[in-house]
Parts: sequence; structure tokens; C-alpha cells
Amino acid sequence: MVDHRHTRGPDLAQISAVATAQGPPGTDPQVRDVPDGSLHQRMTASALVRAGEAVIRNFQKNLLVWLAVFGLAALIVVVDPRQLLAAVDRVHAGTLILMAILAILSLTLRSLAWQAILRGQDVKTKTFKVVRAEFAAQAMILMPAADLARATLLRRSSRSAAHKTPSEIAASIVLDEICFLVALTLAAVPQAIGGVGPSLAVLAILAGFSLLFAMLIYEPAYAVGLRLVSAVRPFRRWTSGLRSMRLAFVKLLRARTLAHVAFFDLCAVVFAVALLYVALHAVGASTAALPTVAFALAIANLTAGLSLVPIGLGVFEGTITLLLVGVGIAPGEAAAAALLYRGFNDGFMGGLGAIIALEARRRRKPLPAERLSADAHGGLGR
Repeated sequence: MVDHRHTRGPDLAQISAVATAQGPPGTDPQVRDVPDGSLHQRMTASALVRAGEAVIRNFQKNLLVWLAVFGLAALIVVVDPRQLLAAVDRVHAGTLILMAILAILSLTLRSLAWQAILRGQDVKTKTFKVVRAEFAAQAMILMPAADLARATLLRRSSRSAAHKTPSEIAASIVLDEICFLVALTLAAVPQAIGGVGPSLAVLAILAGFSLLFAMLIYEPAYAVGLRLVSAVRPFRRWTSGLRSMRLAFVKLLRARTLAHVAFFDLCAVVFAVALLYVALHAVGASTAALPTVAFALAIANLTAGLSLVPIGLGVFEGTITLLLVGVGIAPGEAAAAALLYRGFNDGFMGGLGAIIALEARRRRKPLPAERLSADAHGGLGR
């Protein structure tokens, strides 16, 4: 006999039980018994966790920037915000205009120093284009390798510069930066003569620049430096460009070129020191002497450059404040002057550079090489 109980279709009672357990279509059996409020809380908690993870990733990616911001905030708290605001309140509109003029003059003279170096490479371009590239690059001062941005800007606007290799333009920028820092250090010599500590500091800085020059000139030492750079992971991408930069750098070391660069950079240093000097007197620190201001600016620029923090934010202001407080300037006045200098040298010039960059981009006509490249891409698309 055949047992008909095992030959029928699916058991309707079991299907009904399963359907009841699963609930209406589109619902999750795992959360069918969870109240709506509890589910909303879980979703909110999950969103908060994801947002927290994104914040942590952003913090780790921009760790140096956040440390700079915290350092600057700590400086403001340490010197007492009330003293800082009282010092800033003494500044007059006429002084602000004078500081803007000094900042523009200093950067313009630095542009002329760079042009003197470019002429040593037979780059024949108009002074206006070099100055425009220098100013426009200030808008990208917070970006990594911001100094190299002016090389790109110049190559886009000048046919003569476009024919030079990136290593050659980079060599001109390296020489320009070193010469300016040496000129700034020399401005600190009058203050250094008066004491053992300042004298040793200036001698150590000049010795470091001499060692850097020797490393760039002497090939075996340069090879050792390249190996050290390649050992640091963030700097490895620059190794190939640095290998070809040395020869271009050595070709620039001519007496006439260096004399022109020294003249313009020393003039630029005079206006930079004057900018900090005017800032100090504007906030009420009328006892600040010019040699002291030059020494503080030189040391602050060096420590800011060695800190690896973008534009030395926080380190620069803290160093100037510490050095000026050491010679009797009130902490609030010293910090206010440092922040005013930063505001004009970087903030104001960065905004002005952004305007110049946008205007140059609007008016720029593509070079012949760029036109050919655009036509080639257009032809491939047709």
C-alpha cells in the first residue's frame, strides 16, 4: 500500500507558520519584534560611529595641521586673550595700510631675486610674469610643496620657462630659498654680537647653510643625502627629481647671479624686518629695538622651517613671542605682533595671491604645446 501522506503537495500549515514568522513582505525577521524607537536609536548610533571614524581619519591625515592649530590656540591662552585683544585694539588703520605695503614690497623683491636666478638659466621672461607667479603661489602656501607651485605657474605663462625641465626650475627655487634665509640670518648678526648665546645660534645657522651648500655641490655628499631622503617614506617621491636637480643647481652658482640675488634678498629682508618692527610698535611695544626684531624673525623662520608643520603655524608665533618676552616685551604685545605679522605676510598675501591667480587663469591663453595636446585629445574623442 502507498502512504498518500508523503505524496501530497507542500504542507499548507507549515507554509502558513513560516509566513507568519517572517511577517509582511519587506520586513526583517531579525528586527520584527524591535520597537520603532529602538531601531531608530540603533541607526543613529551607527551614523555617529561612522562620523566619529571619519573625524579620526581626518585628524590622522592632517595631524600636523591640527597640532599647529592647537599650538596657536595654546599660545593665545598662555599670553592671556585679554592682553592680546588690548594690544590689537591699539592698531590704527594707517598702520595696517603701511604693513600691507611692506608685505607687498618684501615679496616683490623676493620675486626679483628669483628672476635674477632664472636669468642665470637663460629664462627670458617678463618681470611681471615672475612676480605674478610668486604672488599667485602664496594662495597655496598651506599645500605640501607649495614653493614648487610657482614653478608650475611660471611654466604655464612663459614659453621660455616652459622649455626648462622641472628640475631646473626647482633648482632655481631651492637657491632662492637658501639665499633668502642666509640674508635673513645675516640680519641677525648685529644682535648676536652682544651675547654668547645669540652668537652661537647665528654661527650654528650659518654653519648649517654652509653644510647644505657643500652637500649640493659635492657629489658624494649629495648621494649620501639622497639615500637619507629616500629612507623617509613621505620624501621618497622626490628622490628621482632630486637626482637631476644637482647639476642644474651647480650651474647657477655664478658670481654675477649670486650678487644680484643677494642684493634683492637683502632688500626683501629689510622690508620683512620692518613689517615685524611696525607690528610691534603698533601694538604698543615701542621699546623693541631693530636688531632684536631682526634676530627674532631670523630664528623664528628657521624653527618654523624645521618644524615640518605647514608654514610653521604656531611654531613661528611661539618662537617670536618667547624671544621678545626674553628682552622685556609684554607677552600679549609680543604675541599680537607675531600674529599681525603672520596675518599680513601669509593671510593678506595669500588672499591677494588668490585674486591674482584667478585673474591669471581667466586670461591665460594656452601655449602651443598645450593647444596641440588639446587637439590630440579632441581628435581621439571624435
